[in-house]
Amino acid sequence: MLEALDLPNAHLVCCDLHRIHHRRDGKLALLDITHKREFIAQALVITDSHADADLLAACKTPCLTVWQAAELRRAFDGLAYLPDDYLSRVKRPRQGALRHLVLYNLLPWILVGLSTSPLLAEVFGLTALFLSLWSIYEWGYYDNDRCAMEYERSPKLTQEAQRFDGHFFSIKVWSTALVLGAAAIALLHPRELFLGNFACWVLTLLALCGTYWFYNRIDKSSRVWLYPLLQIFRYGGLFVVVVGSPVGYAAVLSQIVVHWIRYMIYRYQRVADITTWPKVALHTTQLFTFGMLLTPLILTGQWHAFMTPASACLVIFVYGIWKYELRKHLETFRRLNRQPDTIKTAVEN
Repeated sequence: MLEALDLPNAHLVCCDLHRIHHRRDGKLALLDITHKREFIAQALVITDSHADADLLAACKTPCLTVWQAAELRRAFDGLAYLPDDYLSRVKRPRQGALRHLVLYNLLPWILVGLSTSPLLAEVFGLTALFLSLWSIYEWGYYDNDRCAMEYERSPKLTQEAQRFDGHFFSIKVWSTALVLGAAAIALLHPRELFLGNFACWVLTLLALCGTYWFYNRIDKSSRVWLYPLLQIFRYGGLFVVVVGSPVGYAAVLSQIVVHWIRYMIYRYQRVADITTWPKVALHTTQLFTFGMLLTPLILTGQWHAFMTPASACLVIFVYGIWKYELRKHLETFRRLNRQPDTIKTAVEN
């Protein structure tokens, strides 16, 4: 650009990719190293990034130019794969997918997998184990979108999914899953035979991959009966290498059941072309399912079974109700015997 503009004496200032603070602190901090503020205060600044607000405020003539058809992509986009990349950026962009995944998937997974005397290594190991499995689960999302584009007449895909470059995506996903899986096994079972546990985990990932491959290639009505198996992998896959507890099993089963219910409603709603189906209170259903599965422990007086980190899943389930469904419950709740006479008469008729 300097040669094209015929500016041989211009001073080029650019960030060093080996220094994280160059990108973290921004262009103004980088220019402060080579130029005085008096010089910057007399300068013309042209940029297309809102992140340069401090530099635009410090210069004399700020020019923020954002092209209407510009596609903004992250640096080194697609170079490597990180768990949740496909979900947050392609499958459900700008929907808070990462926060939802951490709160309602990762956190219960960790609580269910922790022993009664948890160690920090267990927390890191369970986190790595979840991210390992989630990498393959996201490959299932990617494969689902590819199958929709190939086999469906009018696939409903995001623009990001239609533009996604899938070259070497499977290799990146499997590399991440195997590395994280190996780290998880080493942290969770440091004194046991590594190869045996790691082989069991790799077979679990292969089984998940094969199940998702078959799921993506059958008709959508039949997918209803295979969907619970995917949820068993998603929420209960840790039991392959971690010993569970009665409360942990109940928490996992409640998650599997409620997501199966949601999927059945979603799928049959599409088949029957029903657009006015009422929204199901999924978090409330999950809490009641969790409570029913714990009822045998309560009736038999096995209170010691609740002395496990998995019991904290109750807090997460209650929070989901408070966050998404409590207001609706309060708005629709009515006492029929305390209604005005006119409404009571209409109800009776």
